Amino acid sequence: MYKVLVCDDDKIFLQAIRRDIVKIAGNKIKEIELFNDKETFEFYLADHQNEVNIYIIDIRLGEDNGIELAERLIEYQPNSQIIFVSGYDGYYMDVYNVDHVYFLRKPVSLDHLRKALGRAT
Repeated sequence: MYKVLVCDDDKIFLQAIRRDIVKIAGNKIKEIELFNDKETFEFYLADHQNEVNIYIIDIRLGEDNGIELAERLIEYQPNSQIIFVSGYDGYYMDVYNVDHVYFLRKPVSLDHLRKALGRAT
């Protein structure tokens, strides 16, 4: 059973991705936590180290950078399975600076999300 954390500044996307994760991998997922800002996400991680298996992180989090957030995350949890997501084409090359299992382009299709979760589990 996997725990998934999703960090994205779009609250509508957060609800949609939760629904889609449950639809695709419901019996493999024990918990899904949603965060719409970097600070709350990092605060949660500080108290729950080594509990999370899969992270879905938006590359652009308002003024913050999800790639930098993922770099710090890997320092604390090197076995993290990171899936990046973005609606902006200009960032996709930057994700290769951080170890990750998949890059999802918004709007996220069920087929691509299924592939991303498959690689992460």
